[in-house]
Amino acid sequence: MQEKTLNSPSSIGIAIKTARLQKHWTQEQLAEKSGVGMRHIMAIENGKRNPGIETFKFLVQALGLSADAILFPEASSPLQQQTDTVIRQIERCSDYNRKIALLLIQTLAEME
Repeated sequence: MQEKTLNSPSSIGIAIKTARLQKHWTQEQLAEKSGVGMRHIMAIENGKRNPGIETFKFLVQALGLSADAILFPEASSPLQQQTDTVIRQIERCSDYNRKIALLLIQTLAEME
């Protein structure tokens, strides 16, 4: 039996598929959100292809994850995953809304 390494197409594909399914997205939805073709996503998830750097970046961004969450899923704690998601959501906001989000987080932290 062949050992599956971190960089094997199947380990990356499984991690991407898992992240997609956690969002309850179809491959078609991930394709629309990432700009990556659905057939390419199928090949990645089925372990037939490894994504190139640009494709990987588009998929990770669409899924709202860090590259580490896909490449090192066992090292990414639930708290780190939540933190990464919050950061990515804030990055998508306007400057004004980012300031509001920061103030809200500071207020919540002071309440502890």
